[in-house]
Amino acid sequence: MVPAWVWALLWIFFFVCLGYGVYFVIRHGLSAGRKVGKTGSVISERVTRLSDTNLPETPEDSVPFFIRPLWEVSDRYTTVRTEIEERKTQRKHKRALIRQRWDSYTLTDLETLENSLETSASISDSRAQDVQ
Repeated sequence: MVPAWVWALLWIFFFVCLGYGVYFVIRHGLSAGRKVGKTGSVISERVTRLSDTNLPETPEDSVPFFIRPLWEVSDRYTTVRTEIEERKTQRKHKRALIRQRWDSYTLTDLETLENSLETSASISDSRAQDVQ
């Protein structure tokens, strides 16, 4: 049979741990609340800086497209498609220039580049080993 004083110590230990746990939860909860509040204020400040107050109250596209005349909707579609095609053409042109640059390299140029990369890698490896 366990003596009564052991049970008393166990109960005291239990209540001390329980009290510390409550203190820990409250302390960290308040800290987290402050951090969330600061983060919320930073986000709201940045969102207000992002919002443009010089915009008109009613945007030009406030009328839904299914109510507008068909010629207006088709003109808008045409302009948007033209912009998309221009972006695609610009992208193709940039990629063609990159391919042309890579095609201009000869085999000896690539071998020279490979050798210079290998030497710089070996120098870097030797420096890393010297540091250790």
